Amino acid sequence: DIASPDSSSPRRPRTTVPQQALFLMNSPFVIEQAQELAQRPEVATAKSPSEQVTALYQVAFARQPDVDEAQIGEQFLTTASATTEGVKLSPVEQFAQLLLLTNEFTYVD
Repeated sequence: DIASPDSSSPRRPRTTVPQQALFLMNSPFVIEQAQELAQRPEVATAKSPSEQVTALYQVAFARQPDVDEAQIGEQFLTTASATTEGVKLSPVEQFAQLLLLTNEFTYVD
């Protein structure tokens, strides 16, 4: 479970519960970081959804998206609405938030 952000937790069991994802999805810090990621020059100056997806993957994961990831990302950017749970986020900001919440971003293998 997610550790309390108010105290040190040097060791805890690895578990995944829905509350962890919900906490991070609604976290003002994560939302702010997603907005900052979407405003990075390499993302903000991208001219197409394809270029935006590639730029976001490059910044977040230091790699190119694979074919399926690129296709899903482009589809998301072209169909997403501009709000999330009362917070106005552009589709690019929402996709950036999604990438920040992935296991690939969270854990180093």
